[in-house]
Amino acid sequence: MEQPLDALPLLRSALEAHPQIEQFWVSYFEALSSAGKSSRARAILEVGKQNNLQPEIVTRLETIVLRAEAGNDMQHPAPRNNPPELRIKLLAQLYESGLHRQMIDAAQQLLESFPKSALLHNMLGTAYLDLRQYNLDRAGYEAAIALAPDCAEAHNNLGNALENQGNLQAAVTSYTQALVCEPKAARSNMFLKEPD
Repeated sequence: MEQPLDALPLLRSALEAHPQIEQFWVSYFEALSSAGKSSRARAILEVGKQNNLQPEIVTRLETIVLRAEAGNDMQHPAPRNNPPELRIKLLAQLYESGLHRQMIDAAQQLLESFPKSALLHNMLGTAYLDLRQYNLDRAGYEAAIALAPDCAEAHNNLGNALENQGNLQAAVTSYTQALVCEPKAARSNMFLKEPD
């Protein structure tokens, strides 16, 4: 119950800032329901209906509230070093919405509580990469690798960062390490790129 409660302020802020993004509504309602606040979710839903909230969103939110009211809400504990799943979802939503700076700020706040989260460091690196802040993206990936040496995604992302900085030799080493960590990726060419 504590994890959804912790996420509610962040989710509410995201929703208030960007009410047009459906996933922010869904995540907020899922957190309210998981926190045992389905009556609050129901009240917000009624206000949304009165304010012409899109019918598709209303239907989806009603399903979430009904499921919570019926007691069918299931929670999955977050891994020990990572923040609650709802917070990770919010970071992903901010990133996917192009709100990289807000995502970085939120991730850095979470790192204060979860400094050993390789996932957070990797996500920060990716956001910095999109902002073309190559030294910071590289630092994020290197921190992720230090915490989770077998994380193929972090090795691959570090390879991308090194390639962007023109350090092709080191990039190949990182891509190779990604393949060592996840050999199945070699078949799909997930990590190796064709030369331009």
